[in-house]
Amino acid sequence: MCGCGSKRWTLPHYAINIHQVDTHLSSNEKQKGLSRTEICIGDVVGFLDSDNVEQYGKVIRLNQKTVTLEGRNMGWRVPYSYLFKVHEQAFEALVAE
Repeated sequence: MCGCGSKRWTLPHYAINIHQVDTHLSSNEKQKGLSRTEICIGDVVGFLDSDNVEQYGKVIRLNQKTVTLEGRNMGWRVPYSYLFKVHEQAFEALVAE
């Protein structure tokens, strides 16, 4: 006996880390939303408003802490941390509704 006990283990081959690669998956909670370097004027982005409703708009100005967006009949100043990218075709379909 090898001292491991008499229990038999059954593992799939993909679960064995032969090369001892670091497999720790870290959640970067501090980085939410988009950073200032990920956004350009004219990009389409979205965010959740105070009622948890998704809003979408085109970036018209990059401020120090916020982004100025122009959406359907509205404008917003939104912090970078609230933003997510939206494909332009999806935005155009939403505006057309």
